Amino acid sequence: MENLTFNYSSHLTMGCMPLSRDVMKVLSNKSLSTNAKAYYIKTISHLAFIYPYIISLLEDYVFIPFGVDKQTIQTIANLIYAEGLSSKNYETICYALYYSIKYGFAIDGITFEAAKQSNDCLFLLFAYLYFQKNGDKQSVKYCKEYAKAISQNYMDSFWLFIYEVLPQSELREYWKHMKKNGVTFLLEI
Repeated sequence: MENLTFNYSSHLTMGCMPLSRDVMKVLSNKSLSTNAKAYYIKTISHLAFIYPYIISLLEDYVFIPFGVDKQTIQTIANLIYAEGLSSKNYETICYALYYSIKYGFAIDGITFEAAKQSNDCLFLLFAYLYFQKNGDKQSVKYCKEYAKAISQNYMDSFWLFIYEVLPQSELREYWKHMKKNGVTFLLEI
């Protein structure tokens, strides 16, 4: 999609209520003309920055039903990542990384340091999965080293990141037994 830019002034509301999931669900089942489809994709993408809850709905109600191309998804994900990083909204960053992992494209400017500085378990985990998927061995190594370093004192806050990143031999107590039995909290995408 050409000229997709970030614009806070876009507003699509139902009366006084922001765009709802139900409206998106109904529209995703409609047959739209090429121009209407492009307008819908662009408008919903803009609204996702105003109403971040929409980001979690993009795949089911925009990308899949309207066959949004990989390049457009990449553009949207990169904008989501950049805005999430600047606003410290790490949940939105995780969605950008999820889209990147699922659809196979790069996120501009992602670093291990950014994930580490966030002090956010899910951002760290998604960054690790992103680096692993993209063959960034150095960043994967940094993630593993960091997981090991924080495992002694911060297991309660970062358990998911630590558990999924470290091998069984690096885990303690019941975590070790769970890993040995093949327990994972991740689904293949």
